[in-house]
Amino acid sequence: MQALETLRNALALSEEMAKLAREQAWDALSAKERQRAALLATVPAALPASPRDSAALAEVIKQIQACDSEIREFVEPWMEHTRGLLAGLAPKTVRE
Repeated sequence: MQALETLRNALALSEEMAKLAREQAWDALSAKERQRAALLATVPAALPASPRDSAALAEVIKQIQACDSEIREFVEPWMEHTRGLLAGLAPKTVRE
């Protein structure tokens, strides 16, 4: 099934993304995320599948979600830190 192969490729990208997040390689992570998003855009919304294929699809999707969860563990603190830095650069409003 084409959708299953596409999702397996997305899983491989997700695993690479998790590795990049652990390494804090943000630019490379962002590039991989764009690549994965383009790939996932080709998966049809409705996946016709046999029960066996459905189980395989569900397992691959769970693995992708696990990678995404791991990535968030690294990205969210970095984003919060960046927000703080950017807030410090914002011009202060003057109150009279």
